[in-house]
Amino acid sequence: MTERQSAHRAASASGIDAELKRELKEDFAQADSDQDGRINFAEFGALLVGLEAGMSEQELRIGFHEIDTDRDGRIDLREFVAWWTEQ
Repeated sequence: MTERQSAHRAASASGIDAELKRELKEDFAQADSDQDGRINFAEFGALLVGLEAGMSEQELRIGFHEIDTDRDGRIDLREFVAWWTEQ
């Protein structure tokens, strides 16, 4: 888990919901480089590289698949928020 993800989870646990949601929406919008409302695999990889997650391509694919709960091949805002705030 990255430091940023830990901070988001801690904020969620402490009840800073409105601020957390605002930050997550901003993070999502930055990751969604083509602004289609979804994060594809390439955008997801760029996001994690930017966070210095140090994951292999296989780990990225596994993570992407776990987050993409509706299995449409893209991560929407609901899935993204669930990923960051999952306990």
